[in-house]
Amino acid sequence: IKEVLEKLIHPIQVPPGVPQELADKDILKESVFTHMFMKFTQIFFLNPEVGDHRKISLKIRNKVVGCVPDVRFYQHETRAKSPHLLVMLAEVKKDTLNQTDDDDPSEDSKTPWIQKYLNKSVLGQIGVELMSECWNSAFAPCSLGIVCMRTEIIFMLLDTNLKHYDTWTKNKVSENLKSYIQYTKSYDIMKAEDRSEIMDLLFWLGCVQKGDFEHYFFFGQE
Repeated sequence: IKEVLEKLIHPIQVPPGVPQELADKDILKESVFTHMFMKFTQIFFLNPEVGDHRKISLKIRNKVVGCVPDVRFYQHETRAKSPHLLVMLAEVKKDTLNQTDDDDPSEDSKTPWIQKYLNKSVLGQIGVELMSECWNSAFAPCSLGIVCMRTEIIFMLLDTNLKHYDTWTKNKVSENLKSYIQYTKSYDIMKAEDRSEIMDLLFWLGCVQKGDFEHYFFFGQE
């Protein structure tokens, strides 16, 4: 971690023509940032688990789509005695980010902010991942995700319901049924002011992961 922080503070520009094996020593790989965020979450009692590289498939509108999970945060203490997904973590590479100028008057003001930041293919893939996990989620039928873009993160929440999910997977008409993906602004974990804004949420998630969420959330219901 110390070496990563030193490279972030004092980045080294590797000139063209340098052999790849030498360049890799000086340039931070995208996976390093995901690893750093995983370490960061442990401050808040969260326990990340690296995916086993098994592809998760889902049939939507007669088309099979799939994803390979990166990192997951599971809640193991459940009434069902099986782990529920608390948060999924998706790593987004720098070259897939949209480069836009928020002050550019030519930009369509009606375009959602998130589409100016992440391209549609990336958003679609993240949506599939959230959808594929929604019924194994601790917040079912909603599912919570974190997008990791180097040192920046965005929280995303898929808000759906059983009827709409059924229309997706069985190719039914979905009139008057809607699902939403809500998202936050981006937070840079290297900035103290951004860290202060997300600390409460991360601590809460850490406590939920360690405890019995169903008892905590539905304590008055039988």
